[in-house]
Parts: sequence; structure tokens; C-alpha cells
Amino acid sequence: MNKLFKDPVFRKGLIRALLLPLLIFALLNGLYYLLEQAGWVSDADFRPNFRLRTTALVGIAANAFLLNRLKGRNSLPALRGVVLATSFYVLLWVVFFIKTVL
Repeated sequence: MNKLFKDPVFRKGLIRALLLPLLIFALLNGLYYLLEQAGWVSDADFRPNFRLRTTALVGIAANAFLLNRLKGRNSLPALRGVVLATSFYVLLWVVFFIKTVL
């Protein structure tokens, strides 16, 4: 496992997979904030944390784009990095939102 973390291709995939969901999450939350300030959207009729949960899931799902892109390049170490980061984000999502979802 230690050898895997020293692989620059693995690290590149891991870093991309950690940053892409954060970027998508920030962009979507910023967009929702702007739309709410303009009066175009409201979260009054939704369950608590709906917007936060949904934007987090969309951010995590953005890693599917990365997986598909790296699969075409046959870059197995980078794919492993993306899967590891995605699994980490899914675990965090479940830990934070399990009470709201169930």
C-alpha cells in the first residue's frame, strides 16, 4: 500500500478526485445562494438540509466523470485514487446525513 501512495499517477488521480467534488459543491451552493437572493428559488417546502445533501451528492457524483475519463486512458493507479477518494466522500456523506435521510 505504501508503494501505491508513492506513485505519482495515483496521487494525481487522488488529488483530482478530492478537489473536483469540492469545486462542484462550492459552485452549486454559490449558484443556489445567488438564485435565492434573486427570489427565484426557495427551500421552504423541502426537508431539512435538502439542498446541502443534494449538492454534496452531485459533487460526489462528479467523480464518475473522472472515472470515465481515466478508464479510457487505461490508467489503473489513477482510477484507484479516484475510487479511494469517492469512497471517502460517500462515507462522510453517510456519517453527516444518516439521521436526516432515515
